[in-house]
Amino acid sequence: MKKCGVFLVALAILLVFGMAVVSCATTTPTTGGEDSSLNGTWVSGVDQQRFDRGSFVFSSNGQLLQKGNYKTSGSNITLTPTHAYVAQQWYTRSELSSMGGVSTSDLNTLFGTWTGTVNSNGNTLTLRYAGLTEVFTNTSRPASSASSAPSQTARYMLVNADSLNVRSGPSADTALVGSLPRNTRVEVLERPGTWWRIRSGNITGYVNSSYLKAE
Repeated sequence: MKKCGVFLVALAILLVFGMAVVSCATTTPTTGGEDSSLNGTWVSGVDQQRFDRGSFVFSSNGQLLQKGNYKTSGSNITLTPTHAYVAQQWYTRSELSSMGGVSTSDLNTLFGTWTGTVNSNGNTLTLRYAGLTEVFTNTSRPASSASSAPSQTARYMLVNADSLNVRSGPSADTALVGSLPRNTRVEVLERPGTWWRIRSGNITGYVNSSYLKAE
């Protein structure tokens, strides 16, 4: 199957040689929110997604291509590009459009939305973009490591993060009700998906199960 990265690299090259005038863009790419559930590097062949607290950077074969924000809702994820990397500069859609010579179709491709899902173990990310599907793996959470996955049956677990946010609902978009330090013992009340409902002391809410480990 044709790779998303190869597709975008080809488009970026066409834009570099097709634009008569390229101004020096000074726009600083925006950052995302506090969502840290996907933090780290995810790879698929030569393609790479780098997530950092609500922001993402997409590259292919070492070539920067897109940058933007992402949102998670349970196991679902949506990536919204805000900048494209053309001629060694980051450009917004409006900046590229104002230069002329860039078709609406090309802009729609460069700034199209990615949608996808994360598996229950938090180590495989399936993304769909421009009619293509690509599977990424998290380099810090190997799929072959069974011990990295949270237990699906244990009633009590331990926090496996320096500080784990507890939210009012099964999504990073919901209100923060508290946080728990590493190795805090929690009682698992429900396992509706990636986000589990837990209780620890006087705090009850939802946490990303990727940050829990067996006792």
